[in-house]
Amino acid sequence: MAPIKSRYDISKKLLPYLDPHMGIRVLDFLTEKKVYNEADLQKARIQLLSKTCNFERLEEEVEKAKMPDLLPKDIEELKEKAQQVQEDGMTFGMAFLRMLHQYEQQDAARIKQARERASDGQTSGFGDTQPRRVTVQELRDYWVGTEHEEEIPDDVVQVMWQFAKTAYETGADYNIATKVLNFFADVVVPYMADPWPASKKLDIAWGILAAMIMHGEFDMSEEAIGRIEGAIEQSTLKLGDLEMRVQRVWLLHWAFFPLFLFFFGRRGAGEGEQGRNPQAATKFLEWLLADKNLSIVQMTAPHLLRYYSAIAVIACKRLKAEQFESLLSAIAATSHRVSDPFAELLDALFVSMDLEKSQEKLAQCSEACQVDFFLVDAKEDFEEAARLLIFERYCRIHSSVDIDLIARKLNMEPEEAEVWIVNLIRSAQLDAKIDAERNRVVMSTVVPNVYQQVLDKTRGSIVRTNFLAQQCEKREKAAREREEG
Repeated sequence: MAPIKSRYDISKKLLPYLDPHMGIRVLDFLTEKKVYNEADLQKARIQLLSKTCNFERLEEEVEKAKMPDLLPKDIEELKEKAQQVQEDGMTFGMAFLRMLHQYEQQDAARIKQARERASDGQTSGFGDTQPRRVTVQELRDYWVGTEHEEEIPDDVVQVMWQFAKTAYETGADYNIATKVLNFFADVVVPYMADPWPASKKLDIAWGILAAMIMHGEFDMSEEAIGRIEGAIEQSTLKLGDLEMRVQRVWLLHWAFFPLFLFFFGRRGAGEGEQGRNPQAATKFLEWLLADKNLSIVQMTAPHLLRYYSAIAVIACKRLKAEQFESLLSAIAATSHRVSDPFAELLDALFVSMDLEKSQEKLAQCSEACQVDFFLVDAKEDFEEAARLLIFERYCRIHSSVDIDLIARKLNMEPEEAEVWIVNLIRSAQLDAKIDAERNRVVMSTVVPNVYQQVLDKTRGSIVRTNFLAQQCEKREKAAREREEG
């Protein structure tokens, strides 16, 4: 017998774009919800754990599955190596970070004095107001003879890199991994004299976001995503169109962790709140709905339109008209390639205007939310927002509707439906009034502002034109660099 509700699960399409640690969390969720056979999920977990250094969890899962052959033959050696990396990181790395941090403070004081002299009219060269890079040997020499004198190896930077990576890969301390990688980005890269290739900076940015996601540190995730975005678009990386598209697809998949677990989920919000920072959530949505990201989703990952559709419903009141139209266009363009109740709900509501179908799709969406790692916590908010949209569309078509009919359409008791409608009107989510004598809801008539519509269309055209011009310029620049190189 096939496990219930697995027809709505799209984790098989998501997992190839997730880090193994994130994938394991998704599999644990599917196990909890009993979406698939436990033995199959256990095998999938073991495969992902084999790509990490979380040897304790791997041994535990292998023992449960009674498949000792799946353990690496050199597992003890691997465990000892990971332990040694951790010890070296704590011994040498912490001393190095302390030295470099204190050097940074000393250099910051020097820069401040140079700027004060320049403001007083005294001569100060440009280099005096910039950070002075330092080598490991210079750091050692700097502290010789002081109480802070400590011996650190020449390859201490690599030691620290491995320390942060191992802290993450073993799952021992995601918080430590986040802090060390942030130190790399903010202090080591700008202050160490050894050149850092752009590819290494991109690795650091990805590592920071991964560690933040696993540690649940979502409030800074917007900055981490922006750092990756900047690194991807950096001309020094010389990424081809295909590689840039791959990087962006991965980024979009990872971005749904903070979006649904923090900004639109109850794990990071109090009851009734939409995340802890509405402004950051709005900015996050603008980035997610940018034309370049929607284009990537249509071309490479149409399964992500499920989450875009869910966002469109939950955040319907926040989205601009052109954003909503772009999203509907993307759904229409990929409808022949992917079938999903969330996208079909939007299509039924705003394209075909089939309200009977929209109620059917809402019921399917509710089932899908229960087995979707990202949407399970947003289920209540999604259902509430979807009911409101169905109700508004129905009233907009009919001008006034009998409350008993609304109750039947929304699977509610008449008294419950009336209270729900009154609350919507009070919270200004619905521009309507209740005719108590006739037991009907009467929608207010809003005359379209033609001037504003023209402005919105023009603004949208300008944004798309600028985006296309930038893309053409980037391609032309990349082609010139390839010819010169």
